[in-house]
Amino acid sequence: EVFLILPALERRAENKSASASELFVLACIRDVMAPSPARGSNENAGKAVIDGMGPATTQRPTEVSVKDILHVGELLLAAMPELRDVKAATAKAGFNTTAQAVISNQFKGATKEEVAEKFAQKLDLQAWVDLRAALEEATEQRIPPHVDLIFRSVGDKRNPWSKVAMALLGSPYVSFTRVGLMGLSFAGLPEVEQMWHVAQETRKLMRMESTPMLMEEELLQAAMVGLNEDQVVETVMARDNEQFYDVHGVTEVVRAVYIGRSGGAAAEDVTDLLRQKYLKRGVLRLAEQELAL
Repeated sequence: EVFLILPALERRAENKSASASELFVLACIRDVMAPSPARGSNENAGKAVIDGMGPATTQRPTEVSVKDILHVGELLLAAMPELRDVKAATAKAGFNTTAQAVISNQFKGATKEEVAEKFAQKLDLQAWVDLRAALEEATEQRIPPHVDLIFRSVGDKRNPWSKVAMALLGSPYVSFTRVGLMGLSFAGLPEVEQMWHVAQETRKLMRMESTPMLMEEELLQAAMVGLNEDQVVETVMARDNEQFYDVHGVTEVVRAVYIGRSGGAAAEDVTDLLRQKYLKRGVLRLAEQELAL
């Protein structure tokens, strides 16, 4: 019966007379009949399908701290509290009613911790670095999201929201099924597919260009095998006339200690403090700071 229905649906789709429901059924049939990765296609191997913001169906060791995601999100909402109402925010951002429902459903019934965990599952470290920088930029400038900023100003360095979208869509853990892309098109979000392809290709180029650097890092890690933390100490800041200085080119703060903060020789762990308060878009902004808790 499927083979009888399929030609009729395809003709209606070609004649642009098919309803949204008929197009969705057609996409489902094509997806089921298409070769699966197990039958020879590994196009989506190793990638997670975006399936809403509920608990992830398959867990993997995350490269990104859920605590860091929560912190950046809370700063964004503190600067623009109107974003807490997802339905109202998406309407104000210019999404149509179908897209509003789709986006709202991603957060429906999920706690902020579950949302952060879901993002952590979808992001690799580079995607998070780019996403965090863009969100911090939007927070600092108090620029609310809008469809024109997300989809129609891609490449504008002054626009943080297209950078947010491209960072998320560029993650190697983000993928879509054909049915999912069809659903986004029905929802009035056809631009997502093109942005996803562009973002993925951009990340591939970045990985190719960084291969020599990655090889150097691997050699360094191999050379450090057997060395303990006391034997390998990297000083990234110092005091000169009682003043700290900014540190540029910082991707992630792995561990930070403050020695002599209370006048003695004790080492105080300030890792979380630097990550959350002073790391801004790849720069540890320490100049003229007192590292206040």
